[in-house]
Amino acid sequence: GPDSALGPMIAATIAPLLLAGGDPARAVVLASLLAVLVGVVMVIAGLAKFGFVADLLSKPTQIGYMNGLALTIIVSQLPKLLGFSVDADGLVAEARAFVFGPAQGEANATAAVLGVLSLVGILLLNKLMPKVPSILIVVVLAAVAVNALDLESHGVDTVGVIPQGFPPFTVPMISWSDLPPLFLGALAIAVVALADT
Repeated sequence: GPDSALGPMIAATIAPLLLAGGDPARAVVLASLLAVLVGVVMVIAGLAKFGFVADLLSKPTQIGYMNGLALTIIVSQLPKLLGFSVDADGLVAEARAFVFGPAQGEANATAAVLGVLSLVGILLLNKLMPKVPSILIVVVLAAVAVNALDLESHGVDTVGVIPQGFPPFTVPMISWSDLPPLFLGALAIAVVALADT
């Protein structure tokens, strides 16, 4: 979907603020503050009736953006569908790596079957029962199949154990020097989100 474009923007905003090694806890704090700042910017833009900004983008520009985004997402996800990962930068390099990956034996047949069956299941459910949450049903069925058939031992990657319960309530510590780059990132993310929706 169009919101996938926001992921790299969030990473580009937060990455320079992290130390060389990168601290996951600090990244969560910065991402949380960035989300709050984007929300504040969006509320202010809504109250100020800045929705007309989206009207300034022509229809061909919006369609081109959405199609380019869809193509980029599809090409980046195809290797994962077949159970292998690609270390390439750019659309053409990723497409080339996807084509040559299975030829070099990188694809995992079990993961590929599970991925293709899941995709077919989603498409069939959308067509036959459009009001049913097809993605949720397929994800649950795939999780049950992975667990029941022990597909993890056949090379199917899983999320692993998810921590239970809520994290403890803490007040994040952020330095004042982090606010200007986060605010600029929040403005850019808000504009893209406004154009997407």
